[in-house]
Amino acid sequence: MKIFSSIGYYAPKIYDYTARLAKASPYIVFGDAAHGGAKAASAVVKTADMSFIQYIKNMVKAGGKGIEKSIAVSKKAAGGSFIKAAMASIKELPKVIKTSMKWNTARALVAAKAAGKTGAAFKAARFWGGVKGFFKGVGKKMPLIGNIMLIAFELPNIFKATAEKGLGQGIIETIKAGTRLTVASIASAIGTVAAGPIGGIAGFIIGDWLASKVVGKSYTQKVEEENNKDMEAVERIQQMQEDGRLDKIAQQMQQAQAAQQTQQTQQPQAPQQTPTATYPNGYNPFGYGYNSPNSYDNDFMMKNVKF
Repeated sequence: MKIFSSIGYYAPKIYDYTARLAKASPYIVFGDAAHGGAKAASAVVKTADMSFIQYIKNMVKAGGKGIEKSIAVSKKAAGGSFIKAAMASIKELPKVIKTSMKWNTARALVAAKAAGKTGAAFKAARFWGGVKGFFKGVGKKMPLIGNIMLIAFELPNIFKATAEKGLGQGIIETIKAGTRLTVASIASAIGTVAAGPIGGIAGFIIGDWLASKVVGKSYTQKVEEENNKDMEAVERIQQMQEDGRLDKIAQQMQQAQAAQQTQQTQQPQAPQQTPTATYPNGYNPFGYGYNSPNSYDNDFMMKNVKF
């Protein structure tokens, strides 16, 4: 009963969280919702009387609320339309990178002037400030950039699965791709908050890798593996034919078959029993059937006993 009560308690919660995550996934993939969730989760402070498990739970709850808050802001700015919100996020990408480069370049020049740098050293400071700003901008938008690249690779797989196996397989591949995109986005946002642009890139790669281990290989990957296995088998047969191993195997099989036929031909035939005076019908009552020898055949006393 305790097990059923636990299931009854947790099942609705799991369903609710799953539904909310599915609803938020488009904004996580194409917007900044994951970044807002990561910032909210990182703001949680672990107190002395808080266990590690409770600390993780609080971070997850805060992250979820941060994601939903970020989605609400995006919806309000786009008039409630997801498409408008997604397009606004995509259009904002170059602007974010350009602004980051400009701000970091200006900051680097101020530091260079304060350090008394001139000439080539001053130009180098400007260059590296711009590079730093570029990567910071990319890191902030890494979930979106990574997802656009991932979608570009996944769309042909979805189309192929739908064309070859039907709509059901296409839906399965779409769900698998969506799971990878969502997990990679959240991991990238966490990495960005924790370790900047490098953390965002690393988080995206790790998140996508972990999600791919859960959802499994794509339809295209499975088909390619099957084709590779067939090609390897053909290559092995061709190699065996070139080495003469196939001829040797065929010769050995022929020799084994011939030996088996010879053995069957040379097997001794069981002597046929003929009717005798004692048993004119060929039936031996002390044996095991017609004309069968028995244990009394060589016993001269028992042979003369009349039953």
